[in-house]
Amino acid sequence: MSKPNTTNGNEKAKTIRTPKLRFPEFRNSKGWKKTELRMIADPVLDKASSGEKNNTLSLSSDNSIVLQSEILEGNEANKYSERYIKVIRDDFIYIDRNTRLPFSGTIKRLSNHSVGLVPSAYKCFRFHANEHPNFWEGYFESGAHKTQLTRLASRGAGEGQLKIPANKFFALNIWRPCESEQKKIADCLKSLESLISAQSQKIKVLRVHKIGLTLQLFPRKGESKPRLRFPKFQNTGEWKKLPFISVMKVISGKEFKPSEYSSEGIRLIQSKNIGYSSLSWSDDSFHLPMTYADKHPELLLHANDIAFALYRPIRDEEIKITKISKSYEKSILSHHLAKLEIITDLLYANFAFHFCRHFLSDYAQSNSIGLGQTRISLRELNKQSITLPSLPEQICIAGCLDSLDNLIISNTQKLESMKKHKAALLQKLFPWSDEAN
Repeated sequence: MSKPNTTNGNEKAKTIRTPKLRFPEFRNSKGWKKTELRMIADPVLDKASSGEKNNTLSLSSDNSIVLQSEILEGNEANKYSERYIKVIRDDFIYIDRNTRLPFSGTIKRLSNHSVGLVPSAYKCFRFHANEHPNFWEGYFESGAHKTQLTRLASRGAGEGQLKIPANKFFALNIWRPCESEQKKIADCLKSLESLISAQSQKIKVLRVHKIGLTLQLFPRKGESKPRLRFPKFQNTGEWKKLPFISVMKVISGKEFKPSEYSSEGIRLIQSKNIGYSSLSWSDDSFHLPMTYADKHPELLLHANDIAFALYRPIRDEEIKITKISKSYEKSILSHHLAKLEIITDLLYANFAFHFCRHFLSDYAQSNSIGLGQTRISLRELNKQSITLPSLPEQICIAGCLDSLDNLIISNTQKLESMKKHKAALLQKLFPWSDEAN
């Protein structure tokens, strides 16, 4: 937390702050002055016109502003446009707290779309022309404002208000440097964000390349040979057709009551822990008593087991599936998930994961039941047939796809490091204050 500038006494300390980290040319400059949001930004109140077809925007699960069509079906704004506000690029949107947001809510800048519509319940504002949107985006991302918003939200909750009144929101105190220092910080953050975006794009390209390669390395539905084979296997004939249940055993998870959870013991793997070729464990994940390992041996996960989602298994054309590593052995499988156990020597473990990811993704997109909230039917899955190559060809395919996975993983780790660096930098570039008003 930044320390107040106390050069001219306590009263001045209340109106001036200095961040921990400043660029050399500003280290001897005056501290940042406190001002109210309404003094440097104006509310955006432009109503969408009747039947206007502009992009409707929503908050995604990762708290970014996206097109509503990317996460929901239909476009509600086209039906009820009078309930929406029209915003343009570099406008800011404050979304009050809800079940997915912090108590203080969140403030986001519209940067990826030139124009859009948001619900009129949102508070939108536009900074004056001499302010730098990139700077203020970093300011709000750093959380420098959250202490005040949390207090305002707390007061409102105590008075029965679910949202912060507009007059109180726009009276929010913020710390403002001179325009030249704003621009310096904005340029720095813009450069860093460009690096992060480039790294994200690199990962997307690798993923798309892998998906395309996988489609070539495995036979299409109804065929018995892939379109692309390694040279030494090009004349080895067709893959062998086998019943799915002769190769893999499918076991679905079990629903446990919250009263059965414990703070320690054996890990309970839930749908939220399963990613796309990954498994993650967080502080809010649950355990079960160790005795459950003996009570439910069929639900224990072992190394090389393959766990996948039964409920809403596909997102962005990828399936939620992962291979269990030794570090996650002896975990228990929860409901909405299933595991695959290899029950034949004809299947190489590393190949099995890549094959199942491809096979189940294709199967889920073609055969999932339900509308909107799809799920995989294990009964129907067990009726399927699959085609497998020889073990040597399995090993070659697995090695190729493993190397791509490792490349994706290393680049993803690099991306996470860059994001952590940015988060740490934001804490130093912007001054924090415990003062409310």
